[in-house]
Amino acid sequence: MQRFLSDYRLTVVVAVFLLVAAGLFFNAFYRTRALQQKAQALSAQVGFLQQQEKQVVKGRDRLLLLRDFHAGAAAAGLQPEEWSLYDVQIQRTATFEQLEQILNQCAHGPQYYFKPQALKIQRIPPDGSTQKLAGDYPQQMLAADALQQKDILLSLKGAFVVKGASLMPNRK
Repeated sequence: MQRFLSDYRLTVVVAVFLLVAAGLFFNAFYRTRALQQKAQALSAQVGFLQQQEKQVVKGRDRLLLLRDFHAGAAAAGLQPEEWSLYDVQIQRTATFEQLEQILNQCAHGPQYYFKPQALKIQRIPPDGSTQKLAGDYPQQMLAADALQQKDILLSLKGAFVVKGASLMPNRK
């Protein structure tokens, strides 16, 4: 009987040892899994932050380029307060020679440029019928006497941007 009790105690000690070892193993296993998940999350955050850093660097580079451009533009006299805007809106009948003259005036120069917004040129029908054009042009333009000796209907919209506001009356 003595031997049975000592074997029984040994069995209990071994069983308790195995239970404690199993508990420690599962505890370590779950902590390892949690740490692996945390490491994956941190790795994703690192990737995101690296991407953000690249975007910040690109933005900074663009800002530096923009500052250089602005400084160059200011040195060349391209500051907005030194330029005036003059709207142009022409809607009339014209000959081909007049059209050429108008379009040549919409050129660029060192002190001005033309900023076009819309250009519409329609040939006046040889028979003088204006029914198809009635919605696009004012009625006085389509009158028979206004169409005599004219080739086209011209509609031009835009603006002249002129350097040196003192050249013309003050308009912006």
